[in-house]
Amino acid sequence: MRGIRDLLELDDFTGARELLDKLLALEPDNQEALALRADAEKQLTAMYLSKVGKLEQVPRVRISQEELIWLNLDHRAGFVLSLVDGRMSYDEILSICGLPQVEALRILAELLQEQVIEVS
Repeated sequence: MRGIRDLLELDDFTGARELLDKLLALEPDNQEALALRADAEKQLTAMYLSKVGKLEQVPRVRISQEELIWLNLDHRAGFVLSLVDGRMSYDEILSICGLPQVEALRILAELLQEQVIEVS
């Protein structure tokens, strides 16, 4: 718990969440860890929302199909990217992708940062 608290004090919510997930795998009823994980996810969600912007916006793929094959995407990122069709909003993508909101927002924020997707 000390390492987790240190990461939270440094605003390393991603690292803290990873450690909390490991702790909760061993102690699923640890109330303190559950509360800290919820707080870390809340902070991460706010950070990713600030990068993505309004959820009503409609993203579109910015690069060509040929360039897509060279991206080093895991299966989750590839699936989220496949939902970016220029018609669905971020909110709709988050609703149907089946991933936890924080994970889907992280992927969308990374795709934006890497200029794979854009909004008009």
